[in-house]
Amino acid sequence: MKRKSINPLIEKIKNTAAEIGRDVVLMEVCGTHTQAISEKGIRNILPKNIKLISGPGCPVCVTAQEDIDMVVHLALSGIPIATYGDMLRVPGNFGSLEEARSAGAKVFSVYSVEDALRLRKQHPNLVFFGLGFDTTAPMTAVALEEGLITYSVHKLFLPAMEALLEMNETKIDGFISPGHVSAIAGIEPYRRMKMAQVITGFETEDLIVGIYMLLRQIAEGRREVENEYKRAVKEEGNLVAQKIISK
Repeated sequence: MKRKSINPLIEKIKNTAAEIGRDVVLMEVCGTHTQAISEKGIRNILPKNIKLISGPGCPVCVTAQEDIDMVVHLALSGIPIATYGDMLRVPGNFGSLEEARSAGAKVFSVYSVEDALRLRKQHPNLVFFGLGFDTTAPMTAVALEEGLITYSVHKLFLPAMEALLEMNETKIDGFISPGHVSAIAGIEPYRRMKMAQVITGFETEDLIVGIYMLLRQIAEGRREVENEYKRAVKEEGNLVAQKIISK
C-alpha cells in the first residue's frame, strides 16, 4: 500500500497515542509479522510513545537444547534425519545437524513433510525432525498417520502467549496476534487471556489498521479480541486442522 493512502491512518494513530498520553508497549508474536514490520519500516512511522517489541515467533528459537542434542545424536548414530533448512545450523552440545552432515551423517533439508515422505522411500528408517506452531502441526500429524517416524517439537502458540503474560517481565499493553495461527485456531481461544489483541494480516495496511485498532482499545480501556484479518481468519478457525492436531 502506498504511503499516501496510509497517511490518514497514521494521523489517527498519532492522535490516539496522544490521547493515551503514556508509553505503550505492543508485542507482535508472529515471526512473519516481525519480518513484515521490519521490511516495511513500520516502527519508523509510529509516535515515539508507541513501542513494538517482538515475541516468540520463531519456532527454531524456542526449540529446547536437549531436543537438538537428541536429533544430532541420532544423526551421528547413523539414523537418517530430515528437517527444515533453518534448523540445520542451530548448534547443540554435540554440534549442529549441518556439522553432523559434514561428518558423514545422512541429514536432509526439506521444504515440506511431503519431501520427507518421498525420502522415506529411499531411507525406510528416516526420522523427520518436525517443528513449528499450529500452522505446520497438521501436516506433521498427517505424515504420522502415513507411518513417517517423527521427532516432534511442535509448539502451540496460545500457551506461549499465556506464558509471556505469566512471566510478567515486560509490561505488554496489547498483542498483534498471529494471522496464520489464527486461521487454524480461530478466535475464541484468545478470549481467555483478557488482553487487548488484534489479529492482523501481513500487508502494510493490515499492520497499520491493526495497530490503530489496538490503540483504540487501550485508549477506551477495553480488553477484547478483534479480527482485522477477516479475509483469512474465521471465528471457528479450521475445524479439520484442529481435529488432526488433537489426535
